[in-house]
Amino acid sequence: MAAALLLAASPAPAAKAKSEAEAKAELAKVRERIRRITEDVQDDLAKRDSVAAELREADKSVAGARTRLDDVREARTSSEKRREALRAEQARTQAELAQVRDALAAQLRAAYVAGREEQLRVLLNAGDPATLGRMLGYYSYFGRARAANIALIDERMTRLDELDQELAAEEARLAELEQRRRQEVGALDAARDRREKALGTLQT
Repeated sequence: MAAALLLAASPAPAAKAKSEAEAKAELAKVRERIRRITEDVQDDLAKRDSVAAELREADKSVAGARTRLDDVREARTSSEKRREALRAEQARTQAELAQVRDALAAQLRAAYVAGREEQLRVLLNAGDPATLGRMLGYYSYFGRARAANIALIDERMTRLDELDQELAAEEARLAELEQRRRQEVGALDAARDRREKALGTLQT
């Protein structure tokens, strides 16, 4: 009877030892999984922090690029206003030059029609040589003044044309610069969006 009881009781310690070994093995597996998950979480947190820092820098870059783009647009607006003012001044100068040339042409036609008779009449009507000298000086002075006035207006028109060309070149340069700034903003926006999506994925 005692032998039978001993035989019946002997498998229990072996089963218990096996159960404890299995529990330890399972516990080790769980701990390893916890360790790997912890490392993964820490890696993700590090990546998240890195991407968040990159996103902040991207925000600054986009803001800076937008400021530069706004500056170029303001410069283009100012340049266009200067060109408009210059065109108005050119129109006024052209009208002034046309009036001076018309007046001179009328005077030249009158002088041509009068011919030498006008000069003879001046000579005959002059009471003394001093009066004659003054009258001839008067005509000569007005002729030189008109010529100088026309030369001055021509010179001014030339300078206005040069300024217009300079402003046109500046406008073309600013237009190209604005195009590059827009592309820069677009590229930085796209890079920022990619970082924002990556950060959202890491946070999830």
